[in-house]
Amino acid sequence: MNICQGNQLRVDLTTGKISRELTPENGIGARTWNSMTLLRELEPGTDPLGPDNILCLATGPLAGSQMIATCRFIASARSPLTGFLGDSGARGFFAPELRWSGHDQLVFTGASDRWVYLFIENDRVEIRDAGHLVGRDITETTEALQEELADPDLQVAAIGPAGENLVRYSIISCNLARAAGRTGMGAVMGSKKLKAIAVRGDQPVRPVDPDRFAGACRQLQTDLENHREFGPRRLYGTTMIMDRLAEMGVLPAYHYRSAEFKELDQVNGEALRREHVVKAKSCYNCNVHCSRYNLTRYSEGEGPEYEAQAAYTVKCGNPDLELAVGVSNTVNRLGLDCITAGEVIAWLMECRHEGVISDSDVDGIDLSWGSADALLRLPEMIARREGIGDLLADGVNGRGGPHRRSEGSGTLLGRSQGHQGVRADERRQLPRWRSLPRRTDDRTHRGRGTGAEAGG
Repeated sequence: MNICQGNQLRVDLTTGKISRELTPENGIGARTWNSMTLLRELEPGTDPLGPDNILCLATGPLAGSQMIATCRFIASARSPLTGFLGDSGARGFFAPELRWSGHDQLVFTGASDRWVYLFIENDRVEIRDAGHLVGRDITETTEALQEELADPDLQVAAIGPAGENLVRYSIISCNLARAAGRTGMGAVMGSKKLKAIAVRGDQPVRPVDPDRFAGACRQLQTDLENHREFGPRRLYGTTMIMDRLAEMGVLPAYHYRSAEFKELDQVNGEALRREHVVKAKSCYNCNVHCSRYNLTRYSEGEGPEYEAQAAYTVKCGNPDLELAVGVSNTVNRLGLDCITAGEVIAWLMECRHEGVISDSDVDGIDLSWGSADALLRLPEMIARREGIGDLLADGVNGRGGPHRRSEGSGTLLGRSQGHQGVRADERRQLPRWRSLPRRTDDRTHRGRGTGAEAGG
């Protein structure tokens, strides 16, 4: 049954051929269109970082419409991090602009022999040289293209140095900090030598029944504003989750060693809003305005959301919120997934705490809990594959896993199918885990689970 079809733009980066088709039938939007494309066209055993992998970016049928917050695109390919279906979404303004250009799905095949970017302006589509953008971070790339094309409203989805260097958990980011962050889609884009996609369009989305659709949009807006979570979400975004997880007893403190963090009031959502937020921001056509622009002595940027906030504070045993926000900004600009990068750094800190590795194993970096040295240096080293960062860039499982260098460190990993989960200790939510033995830590932190319990 044909549920919904849109316009598919196909770009063969090997030959430079550009063609147009319809999106697959049996789909209803971004994720289904991408999944059906991969299911039908991707050969079994395809190298995720080889030219035969297929990268799809797609919007949904409501994207760019009057409906509130219809602003998401989905990036899909075979994941270089897990080897399975890679699928990640981002909000912002890129998806609406892509829709206004008359395209619902982009399908990239092959790989270029030089760095390029794709320029889309309605029906005009060009593959352009991107040699001048190589080495630039996501902010620099976005600003360079907006200046080059004389359009400050140009929408850009780009990769940073992490994607260029095929870090297996690199991201595709738009609007500087709206990231398709999971499963390494930035590495797939980098393997194709596609630095960015720049889009502008002026074709509005027109509903079949404008009056009825407008009424539904008004009702949704009213329902959202009357929801009990509207006020807190508008003030704090996802950062309000930290206090709630602490109440539930599932904080991932000290890399899941404890569910308690005594400096919680120094790093929670209220502290972030009080100390570092300078203004609220929103995605396209959204009345929540849940994102925040921050300013620190290290840098400025957007966010962090809870995942990055927790990754670089409680999970790494770091009570310095300003440092964590600065690290989050750096990670975004470099094009790293904040969740996996945070897992790698916190895991190294626990390995050092357990005596499995020493600072000399990681280029002399101080790996004590909350170390500013580690938090500031490791993201740069990972993104550029320098020193120990080259090994860590493949993730906790890459090239046999960096934990294979040190016996015992693999039992400390928090992962499932090669992928790191959200910043909460899922084990503490499952009664069956509570019956498993836990070792006693020699410090003040509660005992962490055994290797089996930790998924190692």
